[in-house]
Amino acid sequence: MSNIAKIRPDVMVEHELLAQAIATAEIAVIVLDHKGEVLISNPAACTLLGYEPGQLTGMEISTVLPGLDSAALDARIAPPATSATLHDITGTRRDKEQRHFLVHVTAWKDADAPARHTLVLRDITEERAREDARNAELLRAQNAISGAGIGVFEFDVITKEAHVSDIWRDLMELPRDEIVDVQKEWRSRVHPDDLNAADAPMRRLAKGLESRNSNEFRLFNRDRSEMRWMRTDLFVAGRDAQGNPTRIVGAQVDVTDRKRTELALRKSMKQFQSAFDNAPIGKAIMGLDGKLLKVNPAFCTFVGHDKSALKGKGFPMILHPDEIAENMLELERLKDGYLCYHQTEKRFLHRSGKVIWGLLSIAAVRDEDGQAVQFIAQVVNVSEQHRLQDLKSEFVATVSHELRTPLTSILGALKLFQAQAADQDLPKPMRRLLDISLQNADRLGMLVGDILDFERFSKGDLDIETGDHDLGGLIATAVEENRSLAKSYRVTITTKLDAGPLLCQVDPARICQIMTNLLSNAAKFADNDTIVEVIMDRRDDMARVVVRNRGRGIPEAFRPTIFLPFAQAAPTLTRDHGGTGLGLSICKQIVEYLGGEIGFVSVPGDFTDFWFTLPLSRSQQ
Repeated sequence: MSNIAKIRPDVMVEHELLAQAIATAEIAVIVLDHKGEVLISNPAACTLLGYEPGQLTGMEISTVLPGLDSAALDARIAPPATSATLHDITGTRRDKEQRHFLVHVTAWKDADAPARHTLVLRDITEERAREDARNAELLRAQNAISGAGIGVFEFDVITKEAHVSDIWRDLMELPRDEIVDVQKEWRSRVHPDDLNAADAPMRRLAKGLESRNSNEFRLFNRDRSEMRWMRTDLFVAGRDAQGNPTRIVGAQVDVTDRKRTELALRKSMKQFQSAFDNAPIGKAIMGLDGKLLKVNPAFCTFVGHDKSALKGKGFPMILHPDEIAENMLELERLKDGYLCYHQTEKRFLHRSGKVIWGLLSIAAVRDEDGQAVQFIAQVVNVSEQHRLQDLKSEFVATVSHELRTPLTSILGALKLFQAQAADQDLPKPMRRLLDISLQNADRLGMLVGDILDFERFSKGDLDIETGDHDLGGLIATAVEENRSLAKSYRVTITTKLDAGPLLCQVDPARICQIMTNLLSNAAKFADNDTIVEVIMDRRDDMARVVVRNRGRGIPEAFRPTIFLPFAQAAPTLTRDHGGTGLGLSICKQIVEYLGGEIGFVSVPGDFTDFWFTLPLSRSQQ
């Protein structure tokens, strides 16, 4: 028999009316008997907990609200109160899904039964989720603020009181439990020169002149042994009914590292600007279109124009017409990354109309993505060097020609005398003097020839006429012409020309010149009574010639400069063997002009190979 049936008839009507009232309520209501069992549950409560109407009746409330029974509910109500609100009670629906409820419990009695409880439930699961999200977001914000070292403070415009966060105290080196006038402390620590500027934004916000402001200032640490930079951001967070500010919130952060970097960058920029403006050589910054954006005084002096006349103008304004096309091509190659730096001599036009020579160096300035954004150029006036070079070339050519004319006569006379005296029994001392004279005249003729060739090559005036020739035959001829020279150094020349006819596009006279230089060097620096070998073979589409001697080898320190003009291994060797140091340099220029390469391999105390390659004619490739 149900609990309702045990109630007196005169009370039953009252209970039925209560049950009907509860049943029609839109809020979830559950009535419990003194044992904690469900006496009445309205449809809203059943739906809330996932049950059909009437299914909750007779169930213990702890089935759906674990941990709650009559005793637990009574314990939650503090006398003399008869009700209480239970926050965040976890309940279990019929489908085992857990939900969060706000439960309002009321204890009551009737004449025939012990205390009973009425529960009013509201599902707060979504509210709880939103609250958890808000709390998580707040925690993340607090962690971010703490991690970033941002000190927060609030200023009450009405009471003039300030409240600060723990991080703000940390920035100010104030213990968190120390009682201190934070406003007075802050003012005493701001650098005197910055105090007015640091305090002005707060005054402007308090008067309603602005809604937010930022400023930076210098702040001493507590023992005033160090000074740091701070940044404060302020904004109005509250206003009265008339719109007047009542509350101002601010954030303070240490920006010393950034400020030091900024100041260092500013100093660096000033130094760069000073170096740019005061450089003794011309400097310019150009756009990608080649127009001048900025020039220094030295650049203006170089071309005879002032800054206003040059700014925004292109290089064609100051370059010789014959240099313009090549210069624009160079800029395109620099912009596209084919060149990272370019240096060349160019002719410029002075404002007076005079042509001046300048050593122009240009590099591309690129952004973090590697894209060219500007060009930086510098130019050095080398007109005087060109004038001196022209004078030197003219002097060398004049002297060489003046030497060659009498030398040719002397050499001709000596050879004529030698021929006429061939059948005569000349005294040995006289014949020896004649041989020495001829040898030195030949040597002097070679020196004069080397100087003239070097001068021509330096100016790009290569007097070379090429045609298809058998390289082996040319080498054999050169070897025969140098046997007497080798004999004078007590060495013998042998040849190994087994590659057969190899046709190359060469100048026979220049091939003879190369071989004479290489054979002369090999003979000079070979050990006495050794053999100088000349080897020719074929390597793919190239002919390769090697001149090998046996001797002390090439010193390690001399190897990097061996093909440079006037290079000589050591003073003692120069005195022993003579020479201008131009021979190998001339050989290199000739070989490279003909499309080949030249090099050497040297093993000290064993052998030294000088080799060069030349491309074969098309008919043999």
